[in-house]
Amino acid sequence: MKNYYLILLLTLMSFPAFSQDEPQDIDGTINKNEVKLNALYMVLGAFEGSYEYLLNDESGLGITLFIPFDKE
Repeated sequence: MKNYYLILLLTLMSFPAFSQDEPQDIDGTINKNEVKLNALYMVLGAFEGSYEYLLNDESGLGITLFIPFDKE
């Protein structure tokens, strides 16, 4: 059994890993607006939504709205 795991581990480690140098968008446009909703908070009794405007690859501006449903 140990030999099986060793062979499996060596096989998985022998595959080279490649990453993309530059992100490629299919249609050539970059989406600069991002809207997010947190579904876990809805299950727990609250609403959280956020909007973000991306300035470049490393920065952006955003706002978040959090509304609890409990009256406590």
